[in-house]
Amino acid sequence: MIALLFGLALSSSAQEESRREMPSAEQMTERMKTRLELTDEQYKSVYAANEEMIKMIEEAGGREADQETRTKIRKQHLMKLNEVLTPEQMGKLKEANKTGSTQKKQIHRVEKK
Repeated sequence: MIALLFGLALSSSAQEESRREMPSAEQMTERMKTRLELTDEQYKSVYAANEEMIKMIEEAGGREADQETRTKIRKQHLMKLNEVLTPEQMGKLKEANKTGSTQKKQIHRVEKK
C-alpha cells in the first residue's frame, strides 16, 4: 500500500532522478486529500503519519534501505492510516495501490529493455 503513496507522488513520465527522490509529507498528503477526500481532521493525522513514515525510511537509509525494513515501516504506516481513514477510504487506497504497483512494474520492464 505504501507503494501507492510513492506511486502517487511520482508521475509515469518522471525522469529517473526524480523517481529516486522521496516525495514530501505535504506532497503525499495533498494527493491523498484529493483522491480520498480527507476531512481537515483526517488531513492533519495523515500528514503526521506520512511525515513520520518518511523520517523512519530516511533514517533507515531511504530508498537504499533493505526491503524488510521498508516493508515493516510501511505496515506500521498502514496501521496508522487504518485508524484515521474510513473503510471506504481504505478501499480507495488499496485500489490505487494496485494500480500504482502495476504502473511501477510496467515502468521497470521498459527500463530493463
